Amino acid sequence: MIATIALFGIRQLTFDTTTESVLDRSDPAWQFYRDSTRRFGGDEIIVVAIRSKEPWDPKVLQSVMALGKRIGTLSGVRRVDSLATIPLVHFTKTRELNIEPPLAAGIPFDEHARKELIERVNNDRIASGNLVSDDGRVFAINVFLDHESGDSQAYILDAIRSWTDPASTWISGVPVFRTQVNARTRQEVLIFVPITVIVIGAFLVLVFGSIRSAVISLLASGIGTLIPLGLMGSLGTPLTISTMILPSILLALGSAYIMHVLSVARGPATASDREEQILSVGGPILLSGMTTAIGFIALSTIRIDALRDLGGYGALGVLAALGATLTFVPALLEILPVPIGRARIDKAIRFRLRDRLVQIATEHARAVLALWFLVLALSSLGLARLHVETDAVIWFPKGSSVRDSYDEIREHLSGISPMNIVIEAQDDRPVTSPEVLNSIASMSDFLEGMPEVGRAVSFADPLKQLHVGFRDGSGDDLPNDSALIEQYVLLLSSSDYLEDLISIDRKRANVSLRVNNNGSIDLLRVARAAESWWANYGAKGFSATSTGIMYEFARSEDEIAWGQVRGLVTALAAISLVLFAIFRWPLLAGIAVLPNLIPLTVVFGGMGILGVPLDAVTVGLGSMALGIAVDDTIHVVDGYRTELESGVTPIRAIHATFERVLPPLIFTTVAISGGFLVLGLSDFTVTRNLGFITAGTVALCLVADLTLLPTLLVSFVRARRGVNTGRGDFTPDR
Repeated sequence: MIATIALFGIRQLTFDTTTESVLDRSDPAWQFYRDSTRRFGGDEIIVVAIRSKEPWDPKVLQSVMALGKRIGTLSGVRRVDSLATIPLVHFTKTRELNIEPPLAAGIPFDEHARKELIERVNNDRIASGNLVSDDGRVFAINVFLDHESGDSQAYILDAIRSWTDPASTWISGVPVFRTQVNARTRQEVLIFVPITVIVIGAFLVLVFGSIRSAVISLLASGIGTLIPLGLMGSLGTPLTISTMILPSILLALGSAYIMHVLSVARGPATASDREEQILSVGGPILLSGMTTAIGFIALSTIRIDALRDLGGYGALGVLAALGATLTFVPALLEILPVPIGRARIDKAIRFRLRDRLVQIATEHARAVLALWFLVLALSSLGLARLHVETDAVIWFPKGSSVRDSYDEIREHLSGISPMNIVIEAQDDRPVTSPEVLNSIASMSDFLEGMPEVGRAVSFADPLKQLHVGFRDGSGDDLPNDSALIEQYVLLLSSSDYLEDLISIDRKRANVSLRVNNNGSIDLLRVARAAESWWANYGAKGFSATSTGIMYEFARSEDEIAWGQVRGLVTALAAISLVLFAIFRWPLLAGIAVLPNLIPLTVVFGGMGILGVPLDAVTVGLGSMALGIAVDDTIHVVDGYRTELESGVTPIRAIHATFERVLPPLIFTTVAISGGFLVLGLSDFTVTRNLGFITAGTVALCLVADLTLLPTLLVSFVRARRGVNTGRGDFTPDR
């Protein structure tokens, strides 16, 4: 019934079309950005670069004029900057002022006119490197979008692509990344969820030798997946780059829980016997589900909507899968009992592997502890190199149009990633005072000296050209009189681009940056450098604040980094409390957490060594993987404690525990790892990394549970025999 209702919600499920889902919109900096877009216009730019074989080819210039004109007619386009549209300050040889676009008089076909055009453009700070490459072979059309363009961005890009030749045109910018990530997200879900179902189903048939077992498992785990997705659709919560992994995760988790039930409840049995068999694993399954849900809920401490959604809906899905496992599956088994199936695989694990693992834990305890300590020490070296970095460009494989266009434009023009430094008065003074103007010009020069910055443009640039031109190159480069500065600004007020650089009330100015790298680390470095420079050398009484869509994306990475730490600490503390409440013995609870915490350290250290960053998707890996991996630990520790309370020795306890739980532990780990490894088939880097890293984490946790955990359990219980567990004394080792 619940699953049927959820189907109606899934029909309304949508995909996120903006990058705002991975932005920190709870911080005042986000509101500052929104306010700045209303004052200076949206900063999202589509860069259309047309390349030519010959420098300053007239045919290419004609294409620039025609294409720019067509793009300007599209709804959602705020302004189009090109050599055909943007006015440039120019003084003729007779000292006459010309504030017109370079191509306003038409295409220069004769050599003399072409040389004059080249000289005029090369002498202009705004055009050179921004609208044309230094060698004159690449010409840019910068398409500025309305700050509320949102849904129309895909339409604008489709129109531009239909009007251009991909063999001679590169198209890039934030809207390109956004629409392509959205398309890939949709594609990944539609492709990899069915593949995950097939992989898990085939594995179940292989293990249990019955199609019926696969049907039961996929039906029950499907319920756990449908419920959160249906609720997302009903509430209008879209699938994003972060939450797109939920279907694969929930299918794998649900199948893992169900495998524990199928492992003990298959074969002919009476209803009471089957009930007893299911109850024997019901407690550990319930505890595993609770701890996994806690791992997801810990993500909700991160102040980013998409990650909160991942945590909240992920926890709901886990609880739904847990409920289906403990209610729906037993009911189905009464109607459709599962045969015993293939006993050979089960026996090989239950007896041969069990004996070998017990031997390792008891006879080679020191070697096991030393080996894990060595692995931990080596991995810890990589923790210092682990960093948070989001660069949507590198999510796409080399050779893709998105990545190649970005790289080519960045190489030939002055940066592509927009960022802004807003200068504003802390009182009623205008930014048109000489002191502020000089500070803005000096800060721009400083920023352009940074390797990360391709170009820094402010209203000081055209004013400098005006002032030098009127003074015929003599005197100061910038005007030192407020009235004269205001006259220059009024003279340029007919130029649309000036509205992006200074507010109408003259209380704010905007320094527009084009950064050479999309990476959040470089963007934050530039932002800190700008604000630090202004604090030390800028005009007093005025502040400098970094903003912009790319800066907001980079700034959210700080919250992601701290959120990862908070999430891990929260999940670890909560899981430890749950384990302590169940086992009622601090030492046993600590031992249960350790074999999962160490593999996480190894994984994060390995990511640091390999240079794989934490990003908007892999950031939740720690909390999530801790909740998933502790499932195996709970089954081992709970079984071990039960055996000890029956009066056997620690060695016999671990021996009996492995005999009972080893097959389902291995089967569930293979199922979960297989579900994530499916994601590794993607050429979308962020999806592939998540698949490989999570599968590796879960597998590594199993290895720790089969080697480190029994070694610790046997060693510590032997050392503390007779310790009270809260439910009876252990029988001394005999």
